[in-house]
Amino acid sequence: MGKFFYSSAASLDGYVEDPEGDFSWAAPDEQVHRHANDRTEESGLVIMGRRLYETMEPFWSEAAADPTGSEHVDEFPRIWVRKPKLVFSRTLGSVPEPFGLIRELDPEWAAELRDKVEGTITVGGASLASAFAAAGLIDEVELITVPFVAGGGKPFFGPGFRGRRLEPLETRRFDGGSVAARYAVS
Repeated sequence: MGKFFYSSAASLDGYVEDPEGDFSWAAPDEQVHRHANDRTEESGLVIMGRRLYETMEPFWSEAAADPTGSEHVDEFPRIWVRKPKLVFSRTLGSVPEPFGLIRELDPEWAAELRDKVEGTITVGGASLASAFAAAGLIDEVELITVPFVAGGGKPFFGPGFRGRRLEPLETRRFDGGSVAARYAVS
């Protein structure tokens, strides 16, 4: 049985992007990148919102075709391209294979998906994760705090997480100052 897992880097004050929509300050160092590679490898399915899809897909598809020569960076697109992926969007007309396109979040469908997928079902994008949380579907979160203060922007925890209790599962400190904290959501 799978579990819905939301993970993202965020500023110390809890934002995944700053007020201008920038998140370049969250670029991972080698340790954090390897950690993200491991988490993505554990994923049986990746589900993402439209904005994350439009950011991730072109970048990682190009990186898979044109390696950088950096082992930890080049490992991610090799993992990424072979993972099954779904995009939630009401505005996209279509997505290329191997992506699937979903228009609405149906909690019954999601519960069935949890039963079918082995490993984690990674939910990417703060807004989508908030919608999944509002439907009671997020099982675990991992907040990777970056030593940076954004001063506002898009929060890691959207309104769908309001009132949720988090049970600590694991904490890891990285040499560059980032900290990964994983929690069960109840």
